[in-house]
Amino acid sequence: MASPGLSESQIIVVSNRLPVSLKKERTGWNVKLSSGGLVAALSGMDKEKYPSVWVGWPGCGIVDEEKDEVAGLLRDQGCVPVFLSEKISDEHYNGFSNGVLWPLFHYLHNNLQYNDKLWTSYLSANQSFADTVESIYRPGDTIWIHDLHLMLVAKMLRRQLPKATIGFFLHIPFPSPEIFKVFPWKREVLSGVLECDLVGFHTYEYAQNFLRTCAIVLGLETKPNGVTVKGKFVRVGVFPIGIEPKKFLEKMETEKVQKRVEELKAIFAGKQVIIGVDRLDYIKGVPHKLLGFEGFLEKYPEWRDKVVLVQVAVPSRADGPEYKQLKDETDELVGRINGAFAVSRDKYNEGVATQLGRVAPVQYLYRSVDMDELCALYRVASCCFVTSIRDGMNLVCLEYIASQQGTCGSLILSEFAGAAQSLCGGAILINPWNTDEMVDALHTAMTMTPEQRQVKHDLMFNYVMKYTSAFWGQLFITELHTFKPPSPGPSAPSSAAATPLSTPLLSRAARVAVVPALPHEDSSPNLINGVFSPNILHSLGKIDSPLLGLYSASPRMSRPTSPSVGPIRLNSRSLQSAYKESSKRLFLLSYEGTLVPQHDTHHVERPSWKLLAQLKELAKYKENEIVILSEHNQKNLMEWFNGVRLILVSNGMQLRPGCTEWEPLFPEVNTEWKEAVRPLFKYYTVRTPGAKVEETDMQMQWDYSKADITFGKTQARELNQNLDSMPLKVIRGNKTLTVTPHEMNTTTIVQRIIGQMTTFDFMFSDCPQANIVAERMVEETESVSKCFVFQMGEAGSKDNSSTSSGRGGGGAGGISSPAYYMSDSDELQEVFDLLVAS
Repeated sequence: MASPGLSESQIIVVSNRLPVSLKKERTGWNVKLSSGGLVAALSGMDKEKYPSVWVGWPGCGIVDEEKDEVAGLLRDQGCVPVFLSEKISDEHYNGFSNGVLWPLFHYLHNNLQYNDKLWTSYLSANQSFADTVESIYRPGDTIWIHDLHLMLVAKMLRRQLPKATIGFFLHIPFPSPEIFKVFPWKREVLSGVLECDLVGFHTYEYAQNFLRTCAIVLGLETKPNGVTVKGKFVRVGVFPIGIEPKKFLEKMETEKVQKRVEELKAIFAGKQVIIGVDRLDYIKGVPHKLLGFEGFLEKYPEWRDKVVLVQVAVPSRADGPEYKQLKDETDELVGRINGAFAVSRDKYNEGVATQLGRVAPVQYLYRSVDMDELCALYRVASCCFVTSIRDGMNLVCLEYIASQQGTCGSLILSEFAGAAQSLCGGAILINPWNTDEMVDALHTAMTMTPEQRQVKHDLMFNYVMKYTSAFWGQLFITELHTFKPPSPGPSAPSSAAATPLSTPLLSRAARVAVVPALPHEDSSPNLINGVFSPNILHSLGKIDSPLLGLYSASPRMSRPTSPSVGPIRLNSRSLQSAYKESSKRLFLLSYEGTLVPQHDTHHVERPSWKLLAQLKELAKYKENEIVILSEHNQKNLMEWFNGVRLILVSNGMQLRPGCTEWEPLFPEVNTEWKEAVRPLFKYYTVRTPGAKVEETDMQMQWDYSKADITFGKTQARELNQNLDSMPLKVIRGNKTLTVTPHEMNTTTIVQRIIGQMTTFDFMFSDCPQANIVAERMVEETESVSKCFVFQMGEAGSKDNSSTSSGRGGGGAGGISSPAYYMSDSDELQEVFDLLVAS
């Protein structure tokens, strides 16, 4: 298939239910568009670019005499029905899919009863779906199968359509191997899914569970982004689904919703509304939520007449005994809370539910609500409370965020919902099994300042607006068609596949950063079929700069080796003596880890008042030049060191005394390299929920501190591999990957800084490269006589504090051959005290 958007091909969407509902009336059959997560998700895709036909069960039994009529009606809606008998459809859907697979995949497997008859019906229904798909398939079509009901269809199709492009997406969690192993038909289900070309999941956890299960149950060779089956590599990817937020934003502007919002505000005047919207399903944790709310009212009695929980519980599969038990438990909890904490009617306005003549703190709505009412409830709520005990994604929280633009409510979200991996930066994450944690989270949400709400909401809202359901669908189809699986032979390097949704890496000698075009975007002029074009490679290889060499001749600079003799403790008295004897002095010091301690690269301490006073005192002498090297935020550095005469250097930029604007330390360096790195960073950011890109004039940084830690590390490892072929310097930090021009490293930075200075005869620095530069200067100009290069920490060092400093000390006047060390930043400040007193 050349492209999923070509008119001669189509996407065959295969799901258990069609996106329409059929109803038999006196005048004939009535066809009505249905609602639902998958229907909403795929409705946003461009119909012209992605023409599709939908295959599924029509939702009811159809007698033989009416099948042709129904098929004709559905054909007009772009649908093809799969006709099943009432017995098969019931045992397939209610019996096996919802009665066995659903609880198994949600870790509720203890009381399952496995039935061969239900399995036989599941097989039969899957074969009917496969036969229907085969009957309409044309060469070039794309087959996209959805969810737990149809996990055998791909294998059944592959027998007849060996060259078809087939994808599968699971909309619920995939359990750990320990859970899945108890399933009697585990091999059959896994083998069925593995006939696809691409298997998609909402989260990295689900994808890794699937891969681990394939390895343990089937004994297959797996990699972080797929599994090899009979010589074929089946790719496994992470595709978090979204919503269409514009629908909610537009609905908020309608007169009907705005009127209802005002009515609800009047009803709950003076109260903070907590909203919960769930199907009454045991995975949604509604009883857990009620227990958390009850605990909140008990622990914080001052909130009893200031808050109300509006819980919408949509009936779900009410015929099953477990669901009846769940409803009874929920009803009992609601009654208990309302009986204990209901307040006098005069505390509330008319229009809310009561309990024995008093206003109930839990407004319990056991029914469906239309979109107008739902949007109004979302709008008035200051907090959305999601307590799923296991949930594939949970779109309620996304709908709430979209509906809160302008009001900025807070979100309490279960860590067991798939959405938690995408919204962890803005949501308050909780464990629904921990009542105390839920109580504290409710109190945090209720007492959060407007500014705090705004920051968290903006973070989540930007995510919801960017990663829509249309984006999800187009991303999956694009990924399905972008790459062919790599050869699984022994010659393929083990590192070639590093992560779900990854590009198969080429050999290092031939590799360039391969980036598929992303949906919703115009093709970059620098990308040709997802590969960087020659003009970008040319600019990377021949940047007009004395610092950057040719692309083909740019080996990474190795770090200078340490002397065979370990560093010795710095003798502060010798340093003080050398300082006094000098007439032009250079202090070249790192901020992070030297001037201030650094325990976390994402949290850098402000300079203490004492340190600032010491630097200010040293800087007031014209004989002293102080240069501070940092990778920290330039705005903060300017603020912190305002009024101190020194040079700040950060990420290839410098701020000189008396200046208010940062200027490039290497103005001659061409920044065209960013045009190559930017789409690569974007590619991995899209595929790593929680990741972000930060860019300055001379560097780009990929930050995955808010992503799933394991997934983020895996993605960073592959991103690093893709960057490895470029003439760039890649620095792996704490949950960051930073890219700068290859030759713009500490050595060249130190060389440039020293080159800007006039002749000096004293240098105090924690940069090992300063020692190399100083030695060269001595050989050429003999301008430096006293050089003290030290490190923080005494690893590999020898305590020699009572000994004269030798070549670097005050006596011999040479260059220090061994490096020195100091214990910590406190010891450095003691040295500054000595120098200030000199």
